[in-house]
Amino acid sequence: MSRIKIKLVIFLYNTRKSIGNYFLRKKIKTTNRRRKVYNMESARSIGIVYEATNQLNYDIVNNLLKFFKEKQKSVKVIGYIPERKLFQDYYLKLGFDFFSYNDLNWYLKPIKLSVIDFIDTEFDVFIDLSIKQYFPLDYIAAASKAKFKIGRFVNGNKTPYDMMIHTDKIKSLEEYIETIKLYFSTINKIA
Repeated sequence: MSRIKIKLVIFLYNTRKSIGNYFLRKKIKTTNRRRKVYNMESARSIGIVYEATNQLNYDIVNNLLKFFKEKQKSVKVIGYIPERKLFQDYYLKLGFDFFSYNDLNWYLKPIKLSVIDFIDTEFDVFIDLSIKQYFPLDYIAAASKAKFKIGRFVNGNKTPYDMMIHTDKIKSLEEYIETIKLYFSTINKIA
């Protein structure tokens, strides 16, 4: 691909993302969310999003799902595949929903029904396991009606998270999950 084509693709993506941010800000203003702090003991329902780019990430998140289920938590997981199509393997993952680049509208907003239902669910806790930034996952995090949101540290005051984890020194998804579990289990319930 020539340099001009690459620059054009980057420009178009950034334009789509800017438009998506505009609509996201409008959505946030109209979203009713009752904030409340939860810890591992007090949370009953948990929504998890993650980057589903490989089998290892699925296995790690599946172990987290089992961990929460052993603690009698209701858990829903959605994986984002930043590619144009879902492969057959993804449809066979029980207990997980997936969406791909094809499930986004022009300005990168997720439009798949399972994702919209996920956003509208009032989870006690929402956990974003993405270490990298993906606009569709950021959109879900910001638009979610969850009462307590956990995710990676984001500079600025427009963060959707109530509890943020610094990920710059974290080397793996497993390490990130262990850090979340540590803080999530030790946080005091306020309110």
